[in-house]
Amino acid sequence: MMHLFRIAVMLVAWLWVSGAPATGFAEEAALSIHLDRREATLNDTLKLTVHIAGAEDAPRPAEIPGLEDFVVTSGGTSSQIRMDHTGVLKSSEHVYFIQPKKTGRFSIGPASLTIDGIQHASNILALTIEAPSSNDQTPSGPVFLTAELDRPHVYVEQSAVYILRLYLKARAGDLSLALPESDHLSFQQLGNPSEYRTMIEGERWQAVEVRYSVTPSAPGRYAIPPSRVRMTLYEAGRNPRRGFFDDPLFSSSRGRPVTVRSGPVELQVSPLPEDGRPGRFSGLVGDFRMQARLDPASLRAGESATLTVTIEGRGNVQRIPDLSLPAIEHVKTYGDQPSLEYRDGEDGPEAVKTMKWALVPEMPGRYDIPPLTLDFFDPSAGRYRTIEAPPLALEVSHGNQAEAGSQTPATRTSPPPEDETGPAALGEDILPVHTTPLTLSRGGRLPPNPLHAGLVLLGPALAVGAVCILVRLRRRSSLAASRMRARKAARRFFAHFGNGGLSAEELEAALRDYLNDRFQLSLGVLTPHEAAAILKARGVRKDLAARFSALAAEVDRALYTGKGQTAAGTREDIPDLIQQIEKELP
Repeated sequence: MMHLFRIAVMLVAWLWVSGAPATGFAEEAALSIHLDRREATLNDTLKLTVHIAGAEDAPRPAEIPGLEDFVVTSGGTSSQIRMDHTGVLKSSEHVYFIQPKKTGRFSIGPASLTIDGIQHASNILALTIEAPSSNDQTPSGPVFLTAELDRPHVYVEQSAVYILRLYLKARAGDLSLALPESDHLSFQQLGNPSEYRTMIEGERWQAVEVRYSVTPSAPGRYAIPPSRVRMTLYEAGRNPRRGFFDDPLFSSSRGRPVTVRSGPVELQVSPLPEDGRPGRFSGLVGDFRMQARLDPASLRAGESATLTVTIEGRGNVQRIPDLSLPAIEHVKTYGDQPSLEYRDGEDGPEAVKTMKWALVPEMPGRYDIPPLTLDFFDPSAGRYRTIEAPPLALEVSHGNQAEAGSQTPATRTSPPPEDETGPAALGEDILPVHTTPLTLSRGGRLPPNPLHAGLVLLGPALAVGAVCILVRLRRRSSLAASRMRARKAARRFFAHFGNGGLSAEELEAALRDYLNDRFQLSLGVLTPHEAAAILKARGVRKDLAARFSALAAEVDRALYTGKGQTAAGTREDIPDLIQQIEKELP
């Protein structure tokens, strides 16, 4: 009831004011500008108010000199009506939020405005902008940003973790992160941002933490510039002079743009040592483990076993090489396509690479599997390491032919000796020599039908032939499926791209899937250099390979600067590029 009463009183007052004669506008009009403070840092957002007295709905000033070095955002317009013994006084205010782009001393104003043919000019304000302290991470307002590295010193290709923490005491929206840009440094987000509450100097803050791996590609000392977060900050403001119109029914939160910057950080990068570097070193840096298993470990000649080797670890995992299995005498080997599976790690990129081979032994025996080795640089130990898969052996027994041919010794039926002085038998282990087929039949061990004997003798050979045919059919079927997938690679890309509005992450996945399907690859990460090399190796023109590499680099920049979810796949030249590449391929 009280709110309804106040609303009724307000309506009556408004009707009375709108009908009351206003004071002469031309004589009372005045233009002035005000700043909420005269000294600030690059991290601060200032409030600039343009006050026009004597006018309720005056237009905005066309231009305010001195704001060229500031990001200006409108904060809204308000009108005020004040009543006293002289009559009704009307005024209006235009609010701007300004964010400095550089340090220095600035003069803002005078603002100018023409009302009813009369030119009005405001006052001039002096403003000083200073650089924020690099070591000052104490809260100076409702929001601040910090940055740190988990280690100050790394080797080339070794990742450090870049940790950003945003602290808030007010509600914020429309957050946009700009990561620092530095030559020879690449950023990759690790997992999802985490939110938690913490206490700083006895006050409770809401914290948002996000981690990135920063990987250097060249040695040197890097001064990583500050990161920036832009947002809209909502703070419920109140007039210190509480009046009738300050009723909670009409209170609201007003958003203002805010940009906060972290402090810079330094990273020292050392080159990889030359001493002890293996000749087959691939550039792999980190901590890795290798395992191998054989399934099954024993079989019959003509059957196949699978050798599986996995490499798991943390580091520049995209450099895990494809291992080659040395030739094994009397064993045919068929390599499968390696796979690389990425995992979220809090301390850097992690992955598991799996490589498989099908082993088909041609004859019985014991076969020792050649040990596979991996060389990498271990930054924690500061030296190169070589790891080796555990030793494995494949036991191969006789096939069906051996089983069919292994028979119980036949009964000895030898002719009587010619005379009593002939040689005597030395032992029953010597079987008699049969001179005619009739003597073989008397043993009762083989079937008398020649067709059955032929089947027994040819059975193992037919079994081995069938196995070989099945293996070849499987290989041909896999090859045919791969070729079909390659022919449809571009069609799938166009179907995915045709949906429109692809983000940078989706476009990167679409480009990677296109190369994997088109050339039967298993790329886990698509780098611009690798993309160009793959296309050139398949006979694509250098200019088309360079365009594809530039597109991949553009997507990389979007991903590494926190713009992975922004729309990137709306360009019409991308499908045209894929079509031109397809014309170059067989």
